[in-house]
Amino acid sequence: MTLNPNVYEPRTNTSWVTVMEHRYALVSVYDKEGVIAFSKELSNLGITILSTGGTAAFFSKAGILSKMYQKSLGSLRCLMESKNLHPIIHAGILARRDNKKHLKVLKELKINLIDFVVCNLYPFEKTIQKQNVSVEEIIENIDIGDQR
Repeated sequence: MTLNPNVYEPRTNTSWVTVMEHRYALVSVYDKEGVIAFSKELSNLGITILSTGGTAAFFSKAGILSKMYQKSLGSLRCLMESKNLHPIIHAGILARRDNKKHLKVLKELKINLIDFVVCNLYPFEKTIQKQNVSVEEIIENIDIGDQR
C-alpha cells in the first residue's frame, strides 16, 4: 500500500480503459514524484497526455511524449494565474458523455473529451507560513502546480 497519494503504483487490471472512445489525460503537477511511471502507463494504454509548460518539459526530459495544450489553444495568456483556465479545457473535462447535446457541441467545436485530470497543488500552506513572504509569492502558489 502506498502511503503517499502522489505515488502511482501500476495495476494489472486495466481492461476498463478499452471501453473509452476518447483517451486524453491532462497532467499538470507541482510535485512530480511518481508522475513518470504513471504517465508511461497512460501512454502504454494509448492515452494521449496533455500537459502544461513545466510538466511538459519534465516529460520531454524523461522521453515521454505529451502535447503542451497551452500552445494549441490559440488564446493569449493574460495572467500568470490563469494559464490552466480555458473554456476548451473546461469543456473537455466537464462535458457529459451521456448528453448528446454536449457531444454535438464538442464535435462542432472540435474539442476532445478529457478522460483524466492529474494534478496537485502548489505548496500554498507552506508558502504562507514563510517569514516575510511576499504577496506575489503567495498569489503564485494559488493554482494547480506545474513548475519545479
